[in-house]
Amino acid sequence: EGDKPARIEYYENGNIKREWYWLNDNQHREDDKSAYIKYYENGRIEIEEYWLNYNQHREDDKPARIEYYENGRIKSEVYWLNGEIHREDDKPTKIEYSPDGNIETHYWFDKNGKQIKKEVIDYTIELTKCCR
Repeated sequence: EGDKPARIEYYENGNIKREWYWLNDNQHREDDKSAYIKYYENGRIEIEEYWLNYNQHREDDKPARIEYYENGRIKSEVYWLNGEIHREDDKPTKIEYSPDGNIETHYWFDKNGKQIKKEVIDYTIELTKCCR
C-alpha cells in the first residue's frame, strides 16, 4: 500500500537493518527508487538494489546494485536490465572502488553472468606517465 516497505528487519539497537518493497508478490519499486535496502548498524546504507517486476533492473545507464563502505563511499556498482547483468556500449558491467573513492577494477559479464573481461586500474602507471 503506497510506497511503504513490505517488510522491515531491525538491529537490536532499534535501527533498521533491511527493507524490502514488493508489489503483487514481486520485489518491485517504481520511480527509480531502490526495492531492497540493507543498512549498517550505524544507519548508513550498505546495499541498494533496484527491482521491477522481480527483476533486477535500472535504466538510463544507472547501476541496479550499489554497495557502500561504512564511510558512505561507493564500494561497487553493478548494472542490470530486465533481470540480466548488462550494460550498453561495451561499458563495464561492474565497477569496484577503493575506500577513498578511486576506481580499482572494471568487470564485463555476458548475459548469463559469466565474467568475460577484467581490468585492474593501476594508478602508479598513470602517475608515472603524468609526472615525468
